[in-house]
Amino acid sequence: MKIYLAGGFHSGWQDRVKLEAPQHNYFDPRIDADQRFAYRWTQQEIDGLKRCDLVFAYFESDNPSGMGLAKEIGWATILDKPVIYVDEHDRINVFLAACSQRIYSSFSSAVDYIKTLK
Repeated sequence: MKIYLAGGFHSGWQDRVKLEAPQHNYFDPRIDADQRFAYRWTQQEIDGLKRCDLVFAYFESDNPSGMGLAKEIGWATILDKPVIYVDEHDRINVFLAACSQRIYSSFSSAVDYIKTLK
């Protein structure tokens, strides 16, 4: 299974997902998209989403807006890709949750679910 890792770039959470669920292939925009040029980065993210089976979308508690995450979840919805949504904020974003097949408030619980997928 190929999983698109959507979310913030600062904490390195993507590495933890890859380490804990190594049976999957991943599209990691930090590595797999050229962030120097907005147009190229956007196209590479869309292409990555097209090639993935599902999206792991992580809205960390210290991510203030989630604007980039919302963009990726929106694209996933249009492309009919299932979204595993993790929201660590005090109040879950209902619009992002509405686009998701599974919703978690705990990163570890969501990763545990990913580990069960084949």
